[in-house]
Amino acid sequence: MQVELLPAPRTVPPEGQTAITLPPEASETTYTLQATNPDGSKLSRSFVVQTIPLPKETDKDKPPTLPPIPAIDSPLIPDSGKGSILTPLEVPPRFN
Repeated sequence: MQVELLPAPRTVPPEGQTAITLPPEASETTYTLQATNPDGSKLSRSFVVQTIPLPKETDKDKPPTLPPIPAIDSPLIPDSGKGSILTPLEVPPRFN
């Protein structure tokens, strides 16, 4: 039995494992494993490998940057631009 790994035609052992060199940049590659028996019958299976680039060394050392919190102008939030005390009309209803 002959087993090939395509797109780079090379013979691989029928059992075990083999290493595939992956590109450092983002990519998507379809590989096909093709087996041929002594009678010449072929069977193939394909799989897709997607790679993503590793983060830069300087990016790993930085903490994540969060977007600024927008100011909210609401009568229900103290110090929202109208002072820190709500008037009785601005207080949300409470259940007894």
